[in-house]
Amino acid sequence: GYFKIWDTRMAEKGPVMSLNTLHTIITQLKWSHTHTELLFTGGVDKCVRLFSLRSTPTCCIGTVGRQQFTSHISGLGVTTNRSEQVALGVSGNGTVMSMHLTASFLSALAT
Repeated sequence: GYFKIWDTRMAEKGPVMSLNTLHTIITQLKWSHTHTELLFTGGVDKCVRLFSLRSTPTCCIGTVGRQQFTSHISGLGVTTNRSEQVALGVSGNGTVMSMHLTASFLSALAT
């Protein structure tokens, strides 16, 4: 599925970015609390994906789930720890998986 991002300070100019998340249907979307360029998505394809909006073109830099989840993604959570981020994906049947982003991974994204 696709989604669009608007800058609310300039909403009349239209979306500042459109993104193909590679999901057939997006069921969950969550921004990183401490790294605002990171976006996590979940969908009916049973995957949690990580996107870096800093890169051009914007691309998926991580995927968790296809073999582990047996149902669509029904919830996403992201920790607030600045040095390491953990994203938790929850499937419709209660399976929980995590995606750990280490400090070295996050600092490499910032360059």
